[in-house]
Amino acid sequence: MLYILTALRCEASQLQRLPGEIIVTGVSQSCRNVLDGINLAKGDRIMNIGVCAANRKTAAAGDIFAAQSVLMPDDGDGAGRRFYPDIPAGILIDELPLVTVTEIEHEPREGCMYDMEAGYIAGYAFRYLPPSSFMAIKVVSDDGSSIPSASQVSELIRARLPEIKRTADVFAAQDPERDYLPLDRKLTEQLRLTEYMNNELEEIEHYCVCAGRVGELYEILGKLREQGVIPCTTKAMGREVLDAVYSYLR
Repeated sequence: MLYILTALRCEASQLQRLPGEIIVTGVSQSCRNVLDGINLAKGDRIMNIGVCAANRKTAAAGDIFAAQSVLMPDDGDGAGRRFYPDIPAGILIDELPLVTVTEIEHEPREGCMYDMEAGYIAGYAFRYLPPSSFMAIKVVSDDGSSIPSASQVSELIRARLPEIKRTADVFAAQDPERDYLPLDRKLTEQLRLTEYMNNELEEIEHYCVCAGRVGELYEILGKLREQGVIPCTTKAMGREVLDAVYSYLR
């Protein structure tokens, strides 16, 4: 099943011909109650479609992007985590990082997009699905200086329906068994990581999956084990392992 999640009804009203079940989530914390009502199963996918804000030097109103990464807001569970969707081949739209905020962003910085729901949706999706089963598609609606009306939002989505539908068709048609083997949780226990550091490791893992570098990740962890760095005896040693992995992957 493909679930198409939008924050606003004026967005959802333009998506009726897409191949999936459309669900309106609302924005910010209100997303969570809706998300908890979706019973995900293996092979399901989630696509978040909606409008976003972006700096004028980054994009103009009406431009469309796939989220290269999604940063959760600093509130509640998973605060500040970044997710890396595994965007399938055949998606012909440009990519930008996406930041989810709890309040309207009036001064978006260059180089990324801002919305109020994708981070919550990604946090939910990545609990149950691999990175290849989540996407966020955003149409730029404003630069933060003014809020578009519902009719303006609908028009922006409608104008980009050909790209949105083509992307949804490609996303829905990919192999549902496309997946990867996550890191052995016994290994992560041996690293003695704090909750924050464990989130960092998951982000590294997701990046490696999306970038095709999982083998490199296993290789550096294997070398650290051979060197006697793993298993770690302190959280400080766990921090050193993460820093070594970051350095290796740069």
